[in-house]
Amino acid sequence: MRSTHQKLLFHALEVWDKDHWSAASSTSLGLAINMGHDGDICPCAKLPSWHTNNNDADDWMDVDDADNGEDIHADNTTKKTLAQEIMDYRRGTPLQLYADDTTERRRPQVAHITVIDVSGVYELPINWCQCEPMAAHHKQLLDMRLYPGSQKAPRTAFTFDVLNDFMVANLETKVAPNAYWRRLMRVTNTIHPDVIPDRYRELTRCARQWLRLTTRQQHGHGYGLHDEETAVGSLAPFCMACPQPGKNLPEDWKNTGPKWMHYQHLVLDGNFKQQNLHMRRPENDVGFADGLAYTVNKEKYEAHLASTENNYARSTCNNHRAVQSKRHTNHLQSTGIVSVACARHGGFVPNATADLKAGEKQANSDAVASNAGWQWPLLLGIILYYDIMCQYIINFAKRMKKSKHLSWPDGVELIPAIGLFHVHGHKDECVAKFSPTFIEGTGHVDGEILETLWAALNDIAASTLNMSTSWRVDVLNAHMRWSNLRKIMEIVKTISLRWKKALQRYADALEDYNDFTAVCPEDKVQEWKVLIKKAYAARHKNLDANKLFEVKIGKLPSRAACSEKISKTHSQRKNGVSMQPEGAANTSAPPLQTHAAKDPMADIIRWMNLGIDIEEYQLRIQTFIREMGRRVQRGDPAKLESDRRNLLTMIDTFLEDASTYMGDLVIGHDNSTSITLDIAGGNNTDVIWDSELHADSDMAKEYQEEQSDAAQIQPERRTIGLPSAFGRNECKMQGLGPLITIEMELRKGQAHDAIQKLREYIGKKSSNSSHGCIGSELDADLIDAAKS
Repeated sequence: MRSTHQKLLFHALEVWDKDHWSAASSTSLGLAINMGHDGDICPCAKLPSWHTNNNDADDWMDVDDADNGEDIHADNTTKKTLAQEIMDYRRGTPLQLYADDTTERRRPQVAHITVIDVSGVYELPINWCQCEPMAAHHKQLLDMRLYPGSQKAPRTAFTFDVLNDFMVANLETKVAPNAYWRRLMRVTNTIHPDVIPDRYRELTRCARQWLRLTTRQQHGHGYGLHDEETAVGSLAPFCMACPQPGKNLPEDWKNTGPKWMHYQHLVLDGNFKQQNLHMRRPENDVGFADGLAYTVNKEKYEAHLASTENNYARSTCNNHRAVQSKRHTNHLQSTGIVSVACARHGGFVPNATADLKAGEKQANSDAVASNAGWQWPLLLGIILYYDIMCQYIINFAKRMKKSKHLSWPDGVELIPAIGLFHVHGHKDECVAKFSPTFIEGTGHVDGEILETLWAALNDIAASTLNMSTSWRVDVLNAHMRWSNLRKIMEIVKTISLRWKKALQRYADALEDYNDFTAVCPEDKVQEWKVLIKKAYAARHKNLDANKLFEVKIGKLPSRAACSEKISKTHSQRKNGVSMQPEGAANTSAPPLQTHAAKDPMADIIRWMNLGIDIEEYQLRIQTFIREMGRRVQRGDPAKLESDRRNLLTMIDTFLEDASTYMGDLVIGHDNSTSITLDIAGGNNTDVIWDSELHADSDMAKEYQEEQSDAAQIQPERRTIGLPSAFGRNECKMQGLGPLITIEMELRKGQAHDAIQKLREYIGKKSSNSSHGCIGSELDADLIDAAKS
């Protein structure tokens, strides 16, 4: 059994202890880690007696009692079996690898090493290879696929498997190093994980080194090719589908197809969740591959910031936090990051990610934009999407020309744009100038893909917050690289699916275009084509050329405006003209005349507006009750009762005048000729009415009995008697057709008010969504608008 497990040291073993199985270790079989010789014992090594002792393998050797390696178990009455030691270990007593004498701890004859594997943490004896020339201990460990925790005298080692497993867990599922180490502790000892030797610091240090080595290996570094290994972005794979001269474009690509076909689409955005605290001892920070991956070179970046005036550009558009933020956070070394990615496929651009310092200043964005532009100095143009592009682009060329450290490649046209989500939070003129919809060659691109990339990257924000500056940079580069590699592996499948969708969208768009132009005059269609062509041609010199696409959407008339319009229209009619339509049935409802001393139209409008206000009030109370069902706060019951009393007062006022305008169509009246309806709300939202239902019918009497005590009915669920409650046909039968028209106009105004609230909310949300400002008053505005 010993020979079988000599190379299977990490197997889960058990020993029979009287009447049950107990956990054991490979040491209980007399096994040790042998360096060199394919796991066999080095022939030059001086072995302790327990390697040649054929006695019970469970005998424990107290190595402190004999420095010369003699068998100390001559007196078997005092020996302690390894199984007993294991039992003590499981009870919470650490395994005694080194025994103390009366004065000091002495070095054992047999060296031990802590080995961390995917299956747990192990402490095993180790026999170093002593063949001449004897290799250093850390090199011997590497030959055995064990990564040393230190270089001089390693006492801890990690298997290659556990380091690879940690990398995958961290990159794919965002498992933090601390969480991964706690998992290993729990796997090793489920009952008492705290007795496991703490190797968390060694794990983070070795994981960083492992990441560095494997990244260099995968990118062909380490072969002495200085120019290739020091090239910017040499450790950062990019998108395989984006146009890149010399890589995936033909030699005569400039003469192939329209100019915009070879534009690069990039999106620039800031992330304020990727913060980093100041280091307590920054002199201990050690950086790897500075500027060779996705983050910028630290020295050059700080030199650029130092040479830039810290002037905040005042926003002339909507109040964007990215522009206006002047908040200083002294406890943070970095308040976030700003990055550039390809807008079509979401690949991070090499050397185009930088730290933010107290807000998203234009100097930060200039650095990553310039570096991104120089990745493709041979391209004809780059479409750059940025949520504050309307402010950013104003002096971009001047800043590039003035800067001592930055520039923009000659011959590369910069086409400014704003993503489809953010652009509608800007002024209308910004929509026409910067929306991808009105830029030639953009295709079906929303320009917001970095928002989706932030969602995945923010899962590690809590881990990177307390990391050292350079370790955080390495982690960010690793996750960006992992994201790009995943996209590269899926790019063929993704483009194939998108190609099918593109063909279908093209067919649909062509059909819509043909349907539209078929009903338009041919001369107008040709005129529009010429105008669009001129706008596209002039845009690169003057963005105002895109004002052609500015859609003039006036503010829709509100309910108040509709009320005023109805009243004004009615006042212009001749005196004595009845509003009752011809052929209306004779009813007890009085005709509406304009020659009365008091204007009846103003009273009708007031009464109907009161009814609409009551319905909106009812919806607010019902929403409040639903919220109380989830969580009741202090004062909620009192507020509910107060709202109900106010609502009852409004309903009573409404019903006082109901019979004046509605005649027999009255809800909740005690009049024997009145009609009552079921309470609207819940599942009872349908109006109960039948043209054959009369006041003296059994069904009508039954409803009247149910409604006899209105005080017992929750006011927020009562149906009030507006014309819409009875339906168009019944109102016309009662001669109330004009009232339907009036209510319809007021309802349109009500809908316009709701649309305006939604517009305002979306505008606020789009300008603040990426900066954590959503959640309070804005959500309340949306709820109110939706309820309306």
